[in-house]
Amino acid sequence: MLSEREYQELIDRMQALRSQVSERLSGSLVSNPALAEELARYFPAPLPERFGDRMRMHRLRREIVATRVTNDMVDHEGTTFAFRLREDTGARAAAIARAYAVARDAFEVRSLWTDVEALDLQVAATTQVAMLLDARRLVERATRWLLRNRPQPLDVAGEVVRFRDGVGTISAELPGVLASEERLQWERRVTELAADGVPEPLAGRVATLGWLFSALDVVEVGGATQHPVDEVAALHFLLGGRLHLHWLHDRIAALPRDNRWQAMARAALRDDLFSLHAELTADVLRATPAGADAQARLRAWIEANHGPFERCVEILSEIRTGDTFDLTTLPVALREVRNLIRG
Repeated sequence: MLSEREYQELIDRMQALRSQVSERLSGSLVSNPALAEELARYFPAPLPERFGDRMRMHRLRREIVATRVTNDMVDHEGTTFAFRLREDTGARAAAIARAYAVARDAFEVRSLWTDVEALDLQVAATTQVAMLLDARRLVERATRWLLRNRPQPLDVAGEVVRFRDGVGTISAELPGVLASEERLQWERRVTELAADGVPEPLAGRVATLGWLFSALDVVEVGGATQHPVDEVAALHFLLGGRLHLHWLHDRIAALPRDNRWQAMARAALRDDLFSLHAELTADVLRATPAGADAQARLRAWIEANHGPFERCVEILSEIRTGDTFDLTTLPVALREVRNLIRG
């Protein structure tokens, strides 16, 4: 239960965020189809269908869009979401709102939220919260990635179109493209959710969220190398499994963040790992024969880079068996992955 002071602080924080978003939302952004939809959602049916043209001329349209986007961010990502991302990236509130809208719509998480909320009184609230937190982590990671890797200001509709098909393709490929160990993790998660009463299709979708974030890098690599998304995805996940890069990500995510600098160091390592994984995937694609499948490409690349590859695997194995995962060992692991690209 919030105290009166805490409640007032929450209201003040939301008002400040809404004001920042509203001040920066230009007319072109509000007319963007992806966010114009927020204006229509504000009004009950059948008003949007009958008076859509007049709504777009509403004198408070910018404020309505800003309020809806802000409330949506706070409802699904928490009250500190925008402030943490500003701390991490230096982006202003409106840029964060754009990136959030792209992440939300490219990964189509609205339908996931609806499906989870439809389970009220059917499954335990803790199970619903856990699923929503999985979706929250995906959207936050994607928002941060978009702020760091795509030209600003974001064209919301254009970026959604750029990534949504690739996300759908990779979602359909999961868990089939995962390494055996990771597929077991996916199966355990599905089994746990199903045992809690979650319908199996929804359980499967939630279980893929931790890996689905890679779709952003896969789409970028596909565009840079002119390879289909499904081919890039197969190699990307094969590399991740062979070098235990997803395991490495989990160790980075478990690092303490008791203060600002620890949090920023952890975020820097995580971003470096995602970037290195993408660069390594592109490197293998460019260095191996066209038309080969992922397994053949990886074998050919390992043969051509046998020495650096074996050293990288050896160092990563030592770190895994040493059971010491901190800011002394994990940067060494990333350096070895980086050396594979330089090699």
